Parts: sequence; structure tokens; C-alpha cells
Amino acid sequence: LRDDTVGGNTSGDNNSPAPSDWFHLRFEAGAIEGSCQLTNCDIRYGGRFDHVLWSRHEGTFTALGCQFSANARTVRMEDGGESTMTNCTMEPSTDGVAIYYPTTGAQITNCTITQGDGYPAYLPMSSVQEFFTSQNNSFIPRGDEMWNAIGITSSTISESMTLPVLPHDFVYYLNYSTVTVGGINRPILTINPGTVLKNYRSAIVFGINTANPGGINAQGATFTSIYDDFDGGDTSGNATNASPADWKYLRFNESSTIINCILVDCDIRYGGRLVDGSVYSQSGAAFVLNKVRISHSSSAGLFATGTDSRPRAYYCEFTDNVDGIRAMNNARPDLTRSCFENNSDFALELDPFTDGEGDLFAQECWWGTPSGPVVGSDISDNVDFANWATLATCLDPSAVGELPLAFKALAPFPNPFNPSTEIQFELPRTESVTLRIFDVRGRMITSLIQGDSFSAGRHAVTWNGRNNAGMNVPSGVYFYVLEAGGNGARHKMLLLK
Repeated sequence: LRDDTVGGNTSGDNNSPAPSDWFHLRFEAGAIEGSCQLTNCDIRYGGRFDHVLWSRHEGTFTALGCQFSANARTVRMEDGGESTMTNCTMEPSTDGVAIYYPTTGAQITNCTITQGDGYPAYLPMSSVQEFFTSQNNSFIPRGDEMWNAIGITSSTISESMTLPVLPHDFVYYLNYSTVTVGGINRPILTINPGTVLKNYRSAIVFGINTANPGGINAQGATFTSIYDDFDGGDTSGNATNASPADWKYLRFNESSTIINCILVDCDIRYGGRLVDGSVYSQSGAAFVLNKVRISHSSSAGLFATGTDSRPRAYYCEFTDNVDGIRAMNNARPDLTRSCFENNSDFALELDPFTDGEGDLFAQECWWGTPSGPVVGSDISDNVDFANWATLATCLDPSAVGELPLAFKALAPFPNPFNPSTEIQFELPRTESVTLRIFDVRGRMITSLIQGDSFSAGRHAVTWNGRNNAGMNVPSGVYFYVLEAGGNGARHKMLLLK
């Protein structure tokens, strides 16, 4: 009404138009794009309480060559309806496009969004790659590092995908969103180095159930609070400081495994809302944290619960949390060369075990002081912390060597051999090891290792071609059989004289 650039002074006063002067064009069920078409239209100063162009309940429209300017919010699509927008320009005062799963926004093409005081787009995570590549949409940033994010709406990722690194140094923002990675096709979410995901009361969940697993492969990524300005600038657009419990967690459900769930060199900060930890490991979950830094959780940095919950933490840092690690209901995290400092309650707190497996072994960890942890205040009394580190080995893993992520038995070398061959194997954690040699008839020739404890890392054992009695065995085919912590391997060897 107050826009005097068209139709004169319709309001009869000198008041200037402003975003939110009116509500929206809303397309409900029964609206179809063939009969709801906007071509070369100017749409201005709308978006009161919501977006100026809004389709829901599977209603759709077509917008071709339209100009949207000075609207509080521009476009919202939800409930599965896929409206078409082509060659449109948007200059919102706050937010641009908002797409809510199961709508994908796949029919928005060749559009340009000039960023206002808000986020250029909210999209399902699975739509981001195509939206800015094959669909040829783009955005023009403000240039002052405020609101510099693409919002991610709640959705389920059922096919493997790679989350692209955004242009203009933008980050991702999950606001009250839950993203679930899982399905019958065993999807894996890959996150590239340098990607930042900021959160507010949000969660990312890996795996739905055993029939619908899901995973993550992330390297050099950051998961933090929307109010954390350390990475990606002032994404929130205000002066609020980040604090513990700003968001929920990365949750690993029962179908998570060390094969499909690996985080390397990542930062996880300011999570732990709902006392479930910044990283949550459900019963049956097994995943790898390698050189991951978890800090400022309002509960535990890592929370594990339930039998067979066995997350693996190598060279990780747990700092400034309430608990570094909290485990209950017979959960047993595997800990090697990790660091614990400035956690306000416990570094490592475990409920009493009832599974008959004894204490939890925490290998070569740094507990904040060269003298090691104090039982009852730093750690609970069911932790075997022998051989603790006297320096923060997690900060320089190269000084002590990388640890393998999984059990591996290597082929003997040389092979064929005379008179001896070397057998190498890798352990991700301390295990009881048995290594025996058999002939082709299945008779045991010798036992090289019988239930001895070996630490995490690579080990080598030499067989000199002799039996248990110390006598040389004849030329022929032999096999070594290696057993370690429920894993096993068998390799053939040929002795030639």
C-alpha cells in the first residue's frame, strides 16, 4: 500500500514501504503449477510472519523471471510439493529460500539470491550439492562475515553423498534440525576438510536400525555452536557467546561400525544438550575417533551406553567438559594415547561392570599431569591406567607413531623363504595374541605366541623353520594361524631348501 513507485500515493500519506507490510501468496493443496504461474512479476515488501511465496500441502506454482525484493523472507516450500522457479532474482531483507524435506527444491534453477540480514537458503542436506551446481543457483554474500551460512533443515539421507565445501567461505547452520543418515543402501555422509557445521539445538544421527545403517567419513571438519565465532565469523549475527549445551550431539546408533563411521582430525565443541554427550554411542555402536578434539560439552565429551557400545578414541583430546568420557551399562570405549584436561567432574567415569570382562584398559593416556590420574576424582576405580603417558601424546602422535584402526595380519615375508620368514600383524588396541604354525595335514608344528598380551600397533614375529622340539622341518607348504581379541587370520607359506 505504501509503495508509491507504482500506482501513485495509494495510502494517502508519506509513510515509506517496509518488509512485512503484507503477508504472502500461499499455494495450498489443489494448487498446481500449470494453473498457478507467475511470469516477470515484481513482488515486494511482503513476508509478514512467513515467506512471501509459500507452497505447502503439496500445492505448487511456477515462477519465471520474477524479481523479489525487500521481502522479509522470500520463498518457502514444504510437504513434498516441488514448485518451479527459473531465472528469478531475490533480494530479501532477511532469509531467502527455505526448503523443507521431503520437498527437495530440485526445480529451482538459474536463480540468484543477494544476501540480506539472514541466510540465503535453508535446504535439506541432500539437496545442497545439486542446488548450487547442476541447478545453477548462486548467492551474493554480504561481505562482512555476518549470517554467512547455508541453513540445513531436518531430513533423512538415504543415499551416500558428499557435503560440498561452500563458496565465499560460508558454513552450514543446523537450527533445531535433526539430520539422519540411514537406509537400506547403507549411506555414508562424507565431509571434506575445512567444512564447518554450526548448530543450535540440533543433532546428526548415524543409522536408524540394523536394517537401515548409516555412516560418516569426516576429516578436518568442525562441529560447533552457532554462537562460536572462532570458525566462520559471526554466523548468528549477534554478540551472544557460545556456551555448552548450545546443541545436542553426533549420535551413533546400533548399526554404526568402525568401517563406515570414522572421524579424523575433527573439532567438536559446545554440544551435550540433554546430558547425552557431544558424541553419543548407543548399544551396539562401534566407530572411530582419530585425533578428534571434543571440548565444552555440558555433559560428557563422549557418552557411551549399553553392551557392545565400543567407540574407539585414538590420540583424542577431551578438554573443558563436565566429564571427558562417561560410560554406563557395560559400554566399553577403547582408549589409546588420548588426553584429558580440565574436565570439571571426571576425566573418565564408568559405571561398575557386570559383564565379567574386568576393568577397562586405557592405554598410554595423558591425564593432565605426569603423575597420572587420581582414582575417585579423575577416573573411577574400574580403569586400568597402567603405562600412562607423562606428556600429551595426543598433541604429537607422530612422536609415538600412528595406531592402526583395525586388526590386520600381513602376508609373511619373504615367501617362499629359507631359512626364516617374518610374520607381521597390526592391533588397534591391546589384545591377547596366539600365533601357531600348521602343516598341510592340519598338524600343529609349533606355537610362536601363546596368549601373550600385545599393545596396540604393528608387531613382527620370526619363524625360523623349526618345530616345537627345535628341529628343522622339511620343505613344503605351511600355514600360520593368528588369533587376537576375537579376530583371526590364516596365511600360506612355502619353505624351500
